[in-house]
Amino acid sequence: MSQVPKVTPRRSGVPVYSADFFKTYVHKVGLPFSVDEKPATWADVVTNPPEGGSLVQGQESSTLEFTSPPASIAFNNQETLLAVAVGHEVKVYNFPELTLHARSDEYLGDVGNIRFHPDGRRLAVAVTQRKERRLIHTVSIWDMDSPPSATPESVRSNVTAEIFEAARKSLQEQAGWTAEYLDSSGLQESLQQLIKASIITYDQRNRYTLEGTFPHDDPFILGGSLLLYAKDRSTLVARDMETKAEKWSYSHENAITWAGVSLDGSVLASVSWDHTVQLRDPRSGEHIRTLTGPTGQNWVAAFSPDSSLIACGSGDQKIHVWRVDTGEAVHTLTGPPGWIRSISFSPDGKHLAAGSGHATFCIFDVESGREEQKWQVDKSDPVALTFIEIRDVKYTRQGDKVGFKGTDSTITVYDQERNVMWEISRVPGTGHSGNFLFTSDGQTVISADADNKIRVWDLRR
Repeated sequence: MSQVPKVTPRRSGVPVYSADFFKTYVHKVGLPFSVDEKPATWADVVTNPPEGGSLVQGQESSTLEFTSPPASIAFNNQETLLAVAVGHEVKVYNFPELTLHARSDEYLGDVGNIRFHPDGRRLAVAVTQRKERRLIHTVSIWDMDSPPSATPESVRSNVTAEIFEAARKSLQEQAGWTAEYLDSSGLQESLQQLIKASIITYDQRNRYTLEGTFPHDDPFILGGSLLLYAKDRSTLVARDMETKAEKWSYSHENAITWAGVSLDGSVLASVSWDHTVQLRDPRSGEHIRTLTGPTGQNWVAAFSPDSSLIACGSGDQKIHVWRVDTGEAVHTLTGPPGWIRSISFSPDGKHLAAGSGHATFCIFDVESGREEQKWQVDKSDPVALTFIEIRDVKYTRQGDKVGFKGTDSTITVYDQERNVMWEISRVPGTGHSGNFLFTSDGQTVISADADNKIRVWDLRR
């Protein structure tokens, strides 16, 4: 969920809206990375000039282009397939060749988050449909090995034309409509959309579809045997992937914003706007304990790699860390102003990185709680701190780099040990669009950009 300012920000007394802000915004860092007061240096990337600097459009190694901005991207475990959610469908490409591998049937709404099942052949697909002034959220399981069920586009067109001609004749003969009015009435377009929706609904009859959303983390838990999703704002459900039977469910007192399972598979955690973190047995849903302490709406959480700690980012501008086995509070970390939007432990468990709603990114030492790094965009224009959030914080598998993406679409990557950074420049005039991915070797970034493109970036020196 996006942070919505309670008061529309103003510049010189004039209201500023996000779309207008991103059209003219120029990315500038106010507080850079540094070690012992020495600013980070630019990585010597192959495609960059000797003096270094941001990677810009045209320096990517390859691209995919679509007709609308990609909403999200995901790898299978082997990184041989790259899935892209775009518009009302999902497209899967062979990687790194970027040749089309599979294409889903069309969905009724906009496709958002997507995740591969561990088997690499099924995907969880989150869809949002606007219907009668309300949003309907569904989770659908797409099996790439199932034959496509889509009714051919030619059939849709022929049916629409036949119904429109019949309606035209009746309206002219019985209601006195003129041919000119019929052509300008939008009736044919309306019929086309109605018939399209009806046919898509029919085509989806064999899909495994549930009303709800899946949490920010992986919806496939316990080796892919269970599907984890929120059937409404405050209720979490687990279903057996083979029998489709509900295994368990439970609720918070307010909206659930994140849920995930520890790496050892022993504990499931869910965080909520009710200021709590619930720990449960992922197999039975049985309650283990409830963690308290945050005074703001909780947004996100992460388990440490050894599953001994859980950290929660809250609207109270703090990161709360507890021991999983006892519920003991270990740290209450402060540093990033604004709501904490994304957090990640380093693979060795020694560092905790966090991004906030005030265009700020921090790295903490897990053992001591000491703030090691603090990065922030230029705050000479306070409007930037309102609209730019730091999201999608993640470490490479090796832990040598950490990356994040701002809602202005700039991607930043940092190597703390060598005090070296990379920056993938935003497409001018745009903001948001989808997430980004590291390849397992940490040498490549894939970005989902607001100018309708997927770009592959080489970080190697």
